[in-house]
Amino acid sequence: MDWAAILAGGVVPARLLHEARDHFQHLVDGVPNERTLFHGDFGANNLLSRDNQVVGVLDWDRAGYGDWLLDVAGAYYWRPHLPCMARAAEAYASRWAYLPRYRVRLQCYQLRLTLEEIYAHALAGQGPWLAWHLQRCQDLLTDVRLG
Repeated sequence: MDWAAILAGGVVPARLLHEARDHFQHLVDGVPNERTLFHGDFGANNLLSRDNQVVGVLDWDRAGYGDWLLDVAGAYYWRPHLPCMARAAEAYASRWAYLPRYRVRLQCYQLRLTLEEIYAHALAGQGPWLAWHLQRCQDLLTDVRLG
């Protein structure tokens, strides 16, 4: 990622970017070095169902190996925008909040996601979405600061 070019464009505040990066780097030290398959863009829009059962998962172009909570963090990240993700985040919390460093892992992965989204939208010149992700980044940083 060429962050220098993004910052030179003047649409992403350098202070916000540096704070997000610094918190991400601090949090990443506290996440496990797991190697499991994750989807990378998991949500209801990528599921096929029949008779109230999931029968398939689509759109694996962002898949990778790492901590599977990366997919869970996506629901947390998008919950202010998508009611289905808010419900998913609630379900995930009720099921997995006991996991070691659950909150830290989700904060870390959400910062990763917001940095990716900010970069992509700044590069594409997508102002309204960029503004949404910049605000989401600010909200995540507030959450991280509150601990």
